[in-house]
Amino acid sequence: MRNAHDIAIELEHMLCREFGFDGRPRGTIFDADAIETYMFYDIICLLLYRKSNSGWDDFANRICQYKGVNMNQIPEYEKVFDEFKLLIV
Repeated sequence: MRNAHDIAIELEHMLCREFGFDGRPRGTIFDADAIETYMFYDIICLLLYRKSNSGWDDFANRICQYKGVNMNQIPEYEKVFDEFKLLIV
């Protein structure tokens, strides 16, 4: 089982590839610490917007209660992340 920080790091790596960061994006919303603390929902939506063909907005609407929520307070963060990965191309 992955913990919240493991998933946040994976999202950080995805963002770095997608937006061309050479190093860690420390101090930005793309940083794993920010993702884990309060940006999980927003980062998922950003990547879905960039990489998904369609149908992601239903998913985003279903999980919108997690906007600004620390990943450690989301009971099924791993399930949400796995579903997100199925939606990206």
